[in-house]
Amino acid sequence: MIGRELLTELIDGGYKFSENDIIFITKDREGKLIWLERGNENVGLVHIIANHKQNFEEAYGIQEGEIALYLYNAITNGTIIGSIPSKIKGGLDRIYEYDGCYYTFVGMGNNGFIVTSFPTRK
Repeated sequence: MIGRELLTELIDGGYKFSENDIIFITKDREGKLIWLERGNENVGLVHIIANHKQNFEEAYGIQEGEIALYLYNAITNGTIIGSIPSKIKGGLDRIYEYDGCYYTFVGMGNNGFIVTSFPTRK
């Protein structure tokens, strides 16, 4: 889920990232470049799993090992139903509708780096 073209776009954009820690890079339907890194307890997949894996399982039946693929699909193929400036300086909060009924909150930096994500509605 790391295409060379999108990786080149990250590099050319001057974004700060750790190539070895990237889980996926994609674009949403508005063309925004978005990526998920392994991260740590405060950001990225490690943060999402530590704080929201139970939410994903309860809301959608998604197991811990499926969260990254679910997020990739929701962002890539989902419809953006809400987008507001984030509490994260310069960041963006988006809600994606995916698979007909799943609403998923994704908080990201202004550069498209996913800080957190969790289900908002089953």
